[in-house]
Amino acid sequence: VNDTYEICPTYSSKLVVPKQITDEQLIQSASYRELGRFPLLSYRYEKNGAVLMKSSQPNVNNTKRCKADEAILNCLLNKSQRGYIIDTIGKSKWNAENEQHYHLWKKFIRPIGSFSSSSGCLDCFSKLIEACSDTSISPEKWLARLESSGWLTLIHNSLNTACIVAQCMALEGAPVIVHGGQGLDSALIVTSLVQIILNPDSRTLRGLMALIDREWIQGGHPFGTRHAQSCYTSSQNRLKSSGATFVLFLDCIFQLYQQFPLSFEFDQQLLIILFEHSYFSQYGTFIADSESERMELMAFNKTTSLWSYLNKPDVITTLLNSSKLIAFS
Repeated sequence: VNDTYEICPTYSSKLVVPKQITDEQLIQSASYRELGRFPLLSYRYEKNGAVLMKSSQPNVNNTKRCKADEAILNCLLNKSQRGYIIDTIGKSKWNAENEQHYHLWKKFIRPIGSFSSSSGCLDCFSKLIEACSDTSISPEKWLARLESSGWLTLIHNSLNTACIVAQCMALEGAPVIVHGGQGLDSALIVTSLVQIILNPDSRTLRGLMALIDREWIQGGHPFGTRHAQSCYTSSQNRLKSSGATFVLFLDCIFQLYQQFPLSFEFDQQLLIILFEHSYFSQYGTFIADSESERMELMAFNKTTSLWSYLNKPDVITTLLNSSKLIAFS
């Protein structure tokens, strides 16, 4: 249904959806949600089959009921089962009339933070960088500036929300759909972290590459727009469309790595490489905003994938977690 990217330009051409859902239902659901980002499969927990979905919020101008959208969600439920809707923005665009049609789903509002450039994620990151670059302040003042930057709050909210979703899936076997705004930022952070938590394969070198390729690159995170400038660009010269969502995701992984180092096959060097290449790279992996744009640019023919470089035997061995190797040697 999305072969020509007409239904959802930010999704890839190949999508995984419930098999009983028709193309027409997907089209109707796309018209109901922001940017056409209808509910799409992110992950299926192997131990109990619980499903994790992602989407954008309903369109702000659409107040009518969408039975096709309801059908996509309800087909994930077993008899007498309830699902969970996780709102990562906090400013829901569902009115009370629409929300009552999802009576089999319990809604949680878990706002991560603002992702606008004026007072959001990138601004918090800039304040963090300024604090780290100031070598003249005392440790006490540095800690105060670290806290006031708001960056740690974003990390805390992201990890906390991901843990809640992981518990719903692992302990209750319940399906979960994560949405927020246009579904390009906070929703991707949560669905990706859930997989880091629940899926050991996502904590391997190749598993993390596959996760980023699937959730972020094919999932339509606008790297070309968000990372058009360096994340160190001052607020006065910063484009409004700039962002540091992916940086926040990588930092969340780093925090998990610090707490559970033996659970990861890779070390922080891989995260640093991914951070650097997401902004400036001789490879085409993070180019443009979506698969459709990369197709127009013929990026797949004109550039080399970062993954092919990282998977070289002499490179991948330098990214292995030495702590894990020592512990199991």
